Amino acid sequence: SPEKMLIKFLKESGISRSEFARKAGFHRKAIFQWVNKERTISEESYNKIKKFMKEYEEEKLYKEQIIEEEEEME
Repeated sequence: SPEKMLIKFLKESGISRSEFARKAGFHRKAIFQWVNKERTISEESYNKIKKFMKEYEEEKLYKEQIIEEEEEME
């Protein structure tokens, strides 16, 4: 389910619910309701979440690449 996907992402990425809400453009209350299964994720929100997750992973990989290149230069 989209809710389980979100919970897994938050756990694996280490990003807090509040930080996720701020960076992905959601209200904190919505994130808490989704995680606590008080409310389901709409298709529109699901697509927005997937887009954020993809961008987050790409940024993470880019940062890791930069660090590796800097270490190789030392």
